[in-house]
Amino acid sequence: MFNIKTSIISINYRKTLQKFLPGIIEKCRESQDGSAASRFLQKLDDEDINKMYKIIYSLPDDLYNNLICIITRLFYNEISENLNSALHNQGYGSSLSIGGIVAGNAPDGRLTLYFNNIEADFNNLLYLSSEKMSNGILAWILKLISPALSGKDPYKQEKKVLSLLQNSFVKKQLENMAEKSLLKNGIVIKLDGIEFSQSGSKPIKLEKLSKIEKSFLDILVSIIKTAE
Repeated sequence: MFNIKTSIISINYRKTLQKFLPGIIEKCRESQDGSAASRFLQKLDDEDINKMYKIIYSLPDDLYNNLICIITRLFYNEISENLNSALHNQGYGSSLSIGGIVAGNAPDGRLTLYFNNIEADFNNLLYLSSEKMSNGILAWILKLISPALSGKDPYKQEKKVLSLLQNSFVKKQLENMAEKSLLKNGIVIKLDGIEFSQSGSKPIKLEKLSKIEKSFLDILVSIIKTAE
C-alpha cells in the first residue's frame, strides 16, 4: 500500500461542494453506523438540510479550508466509498482502491490532501490502461514503469514504481493530468506538487473529533434550525 499527498494552491470551493456534498450527505443520512456525522444529520429534516446547503455555500472563502478538514473526517467512510465507486465505474475497481482521504491545513495555510492506504495491482493496471489508451502522457508513464513489474514480489514492485514516479517531470505530468480530469467535472483546481510514500499494512488511525469540533456541530445544528 502507498499514500499520496498533495497541496492545493486554489480551488473553486463552492462548485466542488455543490457537486460532491449532496451525494455524500444523503449516503450518510441513510447510514446506521452511529457515527458523529450520522447523528448530526439525523437531527435535521429535509428543510434543515436545504438550509445547511445555503449556509455552507455562502461562507467566506477563508472558512472553507477548515470546513473541508472537518467534512473529510466526518464523512470519511462515505467519501472513500464514493471514490472507490468512481474507480469501479471507470473499470479500475478490481485493480485500484483507496483506503481513505483526509484534509489538513499546512503551516503556509494551504489545504493539504492525504490519500491513504492505496492498494494497486500494477500489472493489471498496466493491462487495463494499455487497452484504454495507446498514446499520451499516461501511456508513456505506464511504459516507463512496466520494466519494474517483472520478477518482483508486490512490495518490491510498489517500491520500484513509486521510486520512478518520484521523478519531477513525471510528478508534474500527473499533477497536470489530475487538474485536467477534475476540470472536466467542473472543478477548477491548482495543485502544488504530488508526493508518494509507502504505507504499512495497517489502516491509518483517525483522530477523534475534538471537543471544539463537536461544539461546532452542535452550534451548526442550532444555526440551521433557526435560519430563515
